[in-house]
Amino acid sequence: MNGVSHMLPFVIGGGILTALAFLIDTLCGYGATGGSSFGSCTPLSAFFKYAGGLAMGIMVPVLAGFIAESIADRPGLAVGFLGGLLASSGNAAIAGYTWANDGLSGFQNFIAKFGFTGPAGGNTVSGFLGGIVAGFLAGYIVLLLRKLCDRLPQSLEGIKPTLIYPVVCMFVPAVLMIFIFNPLIGVVNTGLSNMLSALAEKNLLIVLGLILGGMMAVDMGGPINKAAYVYGTMVLGTASELLAAGVSLTDPAVQACYISMAAAMVGGMVPPLGIALACIFFPKKFTKAERNSTVSNIVMGCGFITEGAIPFAAADPGHVIPCTFIGAAVAGALSAAFRCTLMAPHGGLFVFATVGHPLMYIVSWLVGSAVTCILLGLIKKPVQE
Repeated sequence: MNGVSHMLPFVIGGGILTALAFLIDTLCGYGATGGSSFGSCTPLSAFFKYAGGLAMGIMVPVLAGFIAESIADRPGLAVGFLGGLLASSGNAAIAGYTWANDGLSGFQNFIAKFGFTGPAGGNTVSGFLGGIVAGFLAGYIVLLLRKLCDRLPQSLEGIKPTLIYPVVCMFVPAVLMIFIFNPLIGVVNTGLSNMLSALAEKNLLIVLGLILGGMMAVDMGGPINKAAYVYGTMVLGTASELLAAGVSLTDPAVQACYISMAAAMVGGMVPPLGIALACIFFPKKFTKAERNSTVSNIVMGCGFITEGAIPFAAADPGHVIPCTFIGAAVAGALSAAFRCTLMAPHGGLFVFATVGHPLMYIVSWLVGSAVTCILLGLIKKPVQE
């Protein structure tokens, strides 16, 4: 897939810069105390995290843009890029407006309530899966419009690439992403969060760990991944509130919060490492460009940067995603079964000072990564270079 090769430099560069930010904060002693600011507790770490975040932030638009270009040539590039931006930022970027007329009604009210903030007031991000959809949408919409424009008079030939293609082709994917795909993902996201909360209330921690771990590896930075991660960080806040109220650190409710966060992080650490191991042990299953990213994927796996697996999942989703999902689910379940806990919201190996039962946590991570590696070796087809 053309978009994957163009996306790789952003994933690798941005991922390593972000990992360096976590390393700097760990070396400065903020691994256990940085909280939600971990990775930007010092000016130097904040610089690395900011630069890395910018690179990671445009990987989905680049993916969508070059998918569209591979279908419709150069006219598809800008259209796909716009679709990718809408997928990666969701409807959140256009929320918070103050309208000149508060008494909106009819179609205006529909746009304000549905397109700008989501059907239930929630922000919707469709991530890299939405970026793939946006890329194909953009490419085929451009192709369709070009065929329709072939019937226009010759006198209008000059305005096709400068007016008709950009305006129409950007408008249609924008409507589809804002009013269909992003809201649909938002509904799924809300349902997943409710399910995770119900499992925690029933004290089904191993099942919860299995699901959290698996969700982290489905769309790597997309809405399903974010639902699991946001749940993990949310329960960290719950644990802090319980401790502030005088509840003991060893209380089952507090421990359940930390076990959930640990399962989410270990699940997110599996895909990059599992794929890197597969590149080493099953090199014929991957292209040369993919094999060249082995070291960077190991680094990103250590730093809990799941997005390192996105290029592989985008290139072969039917084989890669099931393998990463199963491996991450195994790791999450094992972590919960071993009662591993985590008191930091991010950082991977760099925050192991805050992990309870760290040896078993590493075992969970390595076993899950090995499962992903073996499954990729079994079901992924050899590539033809």
